[in-house]
Amino acid sequence: MAADERIHRAVPADGSQHFEAGAQRAQDKDWFSVAARSDALRQGLVDAARRLAATEDDAARLYGEIASHSRNRADDVRRLAEHARVSARRAREIADHYSRGD
Repeated sequence: MAADERIHRAVPADGSQHFEAGAQRAQDKDWFSVAARSDALRQGLVDAARRLAATEDDAARLYGEIASHSRNRADDVRRLAEHARVSARRAREIADHYSRGD
């Protein structure tokens, strides 16, 4: 068997295709820990995105109030409020996407 074929087939260089049972169990445990870590990271992302959405909603409300009291910069402040609303919407989309567990 050529070396490049062993690489593609994940066969050890000595040609053996047997794994020790203990090594296989250790490898399985590693995959379980990787999967658990992945789930924890995904949940952390969802939580952070939800907190960001709430913060951006608060910012949009504040900018809206400022715009209603500011005559000379109302348009600029309204743009900031709209930007905050768009950011909040995007953060909620991210949270929804990653909370599904696809």
